[in-house]
Amino acid sequence: MINDVTLLLTIYNRRKFTLRWIEFIKQFNCPFNIYICDGGNDRFLQQKLQKIAKKNKKIIYKKFTYYKNYKNFYEKFYLATKNI
Repeated sequence: MINDVTLLLTIYNRRKFTLRWIEFIKQFNCPFNIYICDGGNDRFLQQKLQKIAKKNKKIIYKKFTYYKNYKNFYEKFYLATKNI
């Protein structure tokens, strides 16, 4: 059976929340694909999520251009959904 459901997680510099969410997904053994759309500038979080995505085939991590505000949020959301 092919899983057609993908969860989209859009993040912007929320390290604590993002890592807590990832841990929950691991414990829950989520059956869905996960696409993480990162528009922030947190290098630690970026490296951590890249490692997690490398180990887990269900997780796709995409780093988008950083903007100081949420002005381009919809652009990132559109590109992420287009990629999915």
